[in-house]
Amino acid sequence: MALKTAKPRDFSERHAHVVQVAVGERHALLLTAEGLVYSWGIRDNGMKSLSQLGRDVSSSDGMEPGPVLSYSDKGKRETIVQIACGSNHCLALSEKGVLYSWGENKAGQLGRDFDKAAKSNQPHGAQEGKPREVHPFNGTDPTKVVKTCSCGPHSSACVTTIGEIYVWGAISHYLFGCGAKYSLKENCTVPVRVRGIPRGAIPTKDYIPDQVSIYKDKMACTMSHIKADSDLVNLITSLKQRSSKLLMISRARTDGKDKSADDDDDGDYELEELKLLDQEFKKTREECGNRIEAIQRELASCKSEFARINREITVCDQQDTALTGHASSLEVKRNEENANLKKQLDTQLNDIRHFKNSNRRQKMKLLHTRDDLDQKILVLSQELTSKMQERTRVDARSKLMRSLQRGDLGKGNSSAVDNGLRVAIAKMQELDATDPTTLAGVGRFQGFHEVLSISDRSLQDVSSALKEVVSTVSGADGTALEEVLEHNIRLRKASNTTLQEILHQVEKGSSASGGGESVEIPGIRQFFEETRRTVVRMKAQEGSSTHMVSTI
Repeated sequence: MALKTAKPRDFSERHAHVVQVAVGERHALLLTAEGLVYSWGIRDNGMKSLSQLGRDVSSSDGMEPGPVLSYSDKGKRETIVQIACGSNHCLALSEKGVLYSWGENKAGQLGRDFDKAAKSNQPHGAQEGKPREVHPFNGTDPTKVVKTCSCGPHSSACVTTIGEIYVWGAISHYLFGCGAKYSLKENCTVPVRVRGIPRGAIPTKDYIPDQVSIYKDKMACTMSHIKADSDLVNLITSLKQRSSKLLMISRARTDGKDKSADDDDDGDYELEELKLLDQEFKKTREECGNRIEAIQRELASCKSEFARINREITVCDQQDTALTGHASSLEVKRNEENANLKKQLDTQLNDIRHFKNSNRRQKMKLLHTRDDLDQKILVLSQELTSKMQERTRVDARSKLMRSLQRGDLGKGNSSAVDNGLRVAIAKMQELDATDPTTLAGVGRFQGFHEVLSISDRSLQDVSSALKEVVSTVSGADGTALEEVLEHNIRLRKASNTTLQEILHQVEKGSSASGGGESVEIPGIRQFFEETRRTVVRMKAQEGSSTHMVSTI
């Protein structure tokens, strides 16, 4: 199709930019930055009208671009943000999320229900020369607000703001098994939601369909993050990267070679890309520093509270011991006194029992609080280690970037740093090998006690060999590597201690409170011992029964 260049007459001074163009079989649309739609086209020999232009035209002015101004029978004006063209029909999306269609409707691509059209005495698949709202995307239902739209040759589709895809026209007939999979009141002439999108097509639950493209019996869509701000951040980052690369290419063409930047304290690089990287490193390092300080303050507060609770638990134990001793002395005295004094002593003994129960409840409450604090301290310690490692990585990347900029990468003591990293990685791998779960799966052991014992000895060996890192790398780099490894060793030792305590409780049993009294929970050894005694008793009873039967 050969169309004239779009030069809107009498409107050329009003519009700064054309933001979108869509082309059909014998017509075209353009969208300006102000939200105005212009259409133009030519009439085929078999066409009776130019309904796909969405406006009243004569046989002579269809080739001249003209604005589509009315979007309802009442002459409603709209600000349009997206347009799409099929072979002989069009879609337009308003800034409010309302969808409009016009043009040919032989396959139901305008979204008008043929059954309702028949009841209103309209011809089957009649063309519509003016835009009309597509139900249910008319702004009345907040869950049916359209985000993007698309056209196929004789089909239409859209994506709502909540990520639902709707199709109508020829593609709807094909996608729904030639109509066999339609539900009640669904057909190819009304928008039908696409059901059963494969799970593998969606990266995570945070992503939803964004834009859809259709052609005959095929459909494809892009995904976007459910939060718009995440998409904007990614877009801004992408635009910055493109701008940096274009600026670098432009300078390279102008100067004939790249210019190296000066190494000053402010990281004032000449290349825009390196400036952005330096700003990102500084921002990340500052965020890590602030978070590390906050974690350290919170850890200090938690440890202080942990020490206070331990002191209160000690006081509770002392009070319980004192009350028990006092109760014992009163019991002895009660047995020696007359009836009148016995009543007084009974009252005192009853008070002591209440005090002991109250003291025991207070102790259990403190123990629960201490457990919560212990868990919080563990989480904060892990986050502190993660943030310190992140800050170390950022410093290393910043140092590497400066070395690249100066051109001295691989000079000086960088080989020593590489050797230190290799040693540190080897020690980290040895540390990973001391994990009890890893050890239990690679060797033959008599029990988990042996696994924990070997794990503890391996941790001691790794700890004693950490000085290799400092001896290989001098200065802050070696110290940082050693500190990170030492912290990981401390965490592994704490984990082994916890496993040992759990194993002891499983084997020997433990005590718990119930109704103000201490309840003993049997261990696995006691369970097996009771089972053995039960089996022996049952065999003895069975032998006795057999003897009685033989006697009879």
